[in-house]
Amino acid sequence: MKKILLVKRSELDDRISEKIKEHLAFSSQRSADTTDIAADALDDELALLVAEAETKERGQIDEALGKVAAGTYGTCEGCGKTIPVARLKALPFAALCVNCKQMEEKLGPNFLGVADNEESDSEISDHADEEPAAG
Repeated sequence: MKKILLVKRSELDDRISEKIKEHLAFSSQRSADTTDIAADALDDELALLVAEAETKERGQIDEALGKVAAGTYGTCEGCGKTIPVARLKALPFAALCVNCKQMEEKLGPNFLGVADNEESDSEISDHADEEPAAG
């Protein structure tokens, strides 16, 4: 898995570098036309959104590599159980098992810290007894 993470990080670094080069080349050829300026601004916003997503993914890969070095890779940060190999193959930088990811999506990123809401407590208690889902 470490090799897969390193390859993904390298590919991501290459894509980011290429996009920066393209953006710089494109920026130097901008038009003074009002319509072109508006289109360029939209292109810049889209490029920024893509760059943010790729930067986030790069950070997740670095975190996963840190876990490999620490010997904690493949352990769910939510429940502490082993993340199924099928999930790690599909998403090598997954920090949560499928069940915990679903809970996070339902209750928010701090789902394990939700203690005041009885319904949430019940859902988390129910979740603690579940077996990790494959894939």
